[in-house]
Amino acid sequence: HSRHSFPTRRSSDLKQNHYIEITAYTKLPKIGYEISTHLNRGVTSWVGEGGYTGTQTNIVKVIVTKKEADEAIATIKGLDPDVFISLGEIGKVHGLFDKRFSL
Repeated sequence: HSRHSFPTRRSSDLKQNHYIEITAYTKLPKIGYEISTHLNRGVTSWVGEGGYTGTQTNIVKVIVTKKEADEAIATIKGLDPDVFISLGEIGKVHGLFDKRFSL
């Protein structure tokens, strides 16, 4: 028997993640501004390079609430139908983040 007792967590004890990190990979320049304007969210963008092709790609990251995610993805796809999008769940956000919905 172990001398240390560690509490166990049931899945019902864990707080559900309420934020989605959307990362868009696109060939379109200045799309970060367009995404920010359409979603009314701050974005972080940078230029990357494809590891296999070596071609330049624009990368834009934005964090939205789960309730906003579908609309945000549709907006981004509307700006660039060829965009590649990855999504990640985020548990907490610190700093300036406008909460438009009661979570």
